[in-house]
Amino acid sequence: MWAQGRLSATGTKTFRIDHPDDPENKYLLHYCSEGPEPLNVYSGSVTTDAEGIAWVQLPDYFEEINKSPRYQLTVVDDAAGSEFVQVKVARRIKENRFMIMTSAPDIEVCWEVKAVRNDRWVRTYGAPVEVEKQDLEKGTYQHPELYGLPAGKGIDCRPDPIEQGEVMVRVSGHRAGQIELPRRGRSHAVPSCGTPACRSTFPCPAKKNPSGAASPQTVSVQRIST
Repeated sequence: MWAQGRLSATGTKTFRIDHPDDPENKYLLHYCSEGPEPLNVYSGSVTTDAEGIAWVQLPDYFEEINKSPRYQLTVVDDAAGSEFVQVKVARRIKENRFMIMTSAPDIEVCWEVKAVRNDRWVRTYGAPVEVEKQDLEKGTYQHPELYGLPAGKGIDCRPDPIEQGEVMVRVSGHRAGQIELPRRGRSHAVPSCGTPACRSTFPCPAKKNPSGAASPQTVSVQRIST
C-alpha cells in the first residue's frame, strides 16, 4: 500500500509472516515502535584502530533530512579479564560522519543514531502529536466500545437523514461536485454499526450510458447545507 501524505492506524502496526517454526499452522507478528516524533534510525558496528579511534560514515543525505541526532554506543568485548573498556562520541556529526573513541585499541563498538526526521515534507507540513477533531468528528469515538459506549457513538455512524438541499458528492474516480438532492430516490443502507446511513440514487453527470443520458449511481452524500 502506498500513501501520498499521512498514514494512520487506530490499532497496532505489524508485519505478519508464516511462522518459521510452524509455517503451516501459525503466523509470526512483529510490531512497529511508536513515539511522538518521526524518527529515522541508523545503526551498525565499527572497530577502533590502534589509537582507539574510529569514524562512522552516515549516508550522504543524513544532515539534509535529519536533525537532533541521539547517539548510543555499546562496547563488544569478550576478551578474558575484568577490565572494562570505555567508549564515547569524540566528535559530533559533521559532514555526515562522527568519531568514536575507546579507552583501548581494536575494540568493536555497536552504534545507533536516532534523529528527528526533517526533510522538506516534514518542514512544510509538520508532524503534529495532538490534533483537534474536525466538526463532523467532534462528539464521536474511533472505537466507542473501548469507553463502554454504544456503536452509534462511532465516528463512521451518522444517523441524521439528509434532506433536500445542497450536498457535496464524492464519486470514486470523479471530482467532487455539488448537486440538488431530490427527496425521491433516497434509500437507506445499514452499516456494520447498525445505524441507518442515508444514501441517494441520482443521475451522475460523470458517467454516461450508451444513449448519452446520465446513468444513476448510488453514492454516499454528505450534507453541507439545507
